[in-house]
Amino acid sequence: MFGFLKLKACRISPEDKALYGSHFCSVCHAMTRFGGRVSSLLTNYDITFWFMLQSALDSKPILVAEKKPCTVAPFRAVSVKPIDDQVSQTLAALNLVLIGSKIEDDEQDGERWKARVGRFLFGRDVEKAKKYLTETGYEIESILTLPLAQLQAEEADIASLDTLSTPTGNALGEVFATIAQFQNKPELRNVLQ
Repeated sequence: MFGFLKLKACRISPEDKALYGSHFCSVCHAMTRFGGRVSSLLTNYDITFWFMLQSALDSKPILVAEKKPCTVAPFRAVSVKPIDDQVSQTLAALNLVLIGSKIEDDEQDGERWKARVGRFLFGRDVEKAKKYLTETGYEIESILTLPLAQLQAEEADIASLDTLSTPTGNALGEVFATIAQFQNKPELRNVLQ
């Protein structure tokens, strides 16, 4: 599910590993700009994959990664893929709203202590992200209703892998469909979704 798609670094070339790292670090920097340093702890592999796909479809000239201080260890320089400000804010906001859904799901699953900690650390950032996405016209309904849809799937009489993964698949499909909007390629919306 969301947050657990991990790169198998042993299977890629050093160049591809560096390219992946520059995207991961860019997401971390975007999270820091949007929600502060604590928010950077929410950088994950799934949203990095979203950014890599968005970058791969970008028709603008490819910009070389820049060396910047690491958000966690500022004394260390890391390669950061340059990112458009609107893409950066949307990427961070989408990630935070997904994290908000995860916090709500934890509460529904009886892990109230995790939910309380999550709300304490990230509650204001999640609300800021919802407001940003709503004001920019982004449809976040599929993400906001994800915890309830997931709960209903889990409580269904007949549960299968397909029915259990459908709510997350639908929400992430909407998240990935935004790439078509950023790239002005509406013909890719259904494919990305």
